[in-house]
Amino acid sequence: MSRNVYARVGAPGFVAAILVAAAGAGTASAGMITVDVTPLVSQVTADQTFDVQITADLTEPLVAFGFHLVFNESLLTLDGVAVAAPFKPLVAPGSPLASVAGYTFPAVGPADGVLLATATFTAKAAGAPTIGIGTTPGDPSEGFVQHGVSGLSDVTVAPVVVTVLAPPAPGGGGGGGAGPSVPEPVTLLLLFGGLLFGLRSRRVRI
Repeated sequence: MSRNVYARVGAPGFVAAILVAAAGAGTASAGMITVDVTPLVSQVTADQTFDVQITADLTEPLVAFGFHLVFNESLLTLDGVAVAAPFKPLVAPGSPLASVAGYTFPAVGPADGVLLATATFTAKAAGAPTIGIGTTPGDPSEGFVQHGVSGLSDVTVAPVVVTVLAPPAPGGGGGGGAGPSVPEPVTLLLLFGGLLFGLRSRRVRI
């Protein structure tokens, strides 16, 4: 599995979000977030495009988030990522496509299954690639900021495995190809008639 390079351009926005969240600190000493990575289809064929949703179960209201997508680049291509409303994108233009960050005021939650973003992939080759997210400790542009929580929240990630099948072979398709041709009755009759005519003509010449 390969790790994509992540962006640090969202650091100023993340620092601001942390300051806003810290203003309400005291209601919760620690935050816990469970992130689920869910493909809309569990099985695809090579060259097929599919979407993956990143959702979070929140114990406290979420102000901002930042992470990088982790996936096998030899089997998948990341086509794009859309941050879900009401969150607004925090990653600056020109940053790596796998970097995902967003913020919202007022905060969202607490709630389960909050949609953070949708990523679009294209399968490149057959296999069983894993898709997940990662955060780098000490990186000011990555982490989860919850209102009322001092510092970044602890995150548990549930990655997913997608099955990529090889494309069907040309001319295949489970017996859909043409079998040996069988002459129709009329064709057989004409052939038989021609044969008789030929034998009769030969006897006349003899």
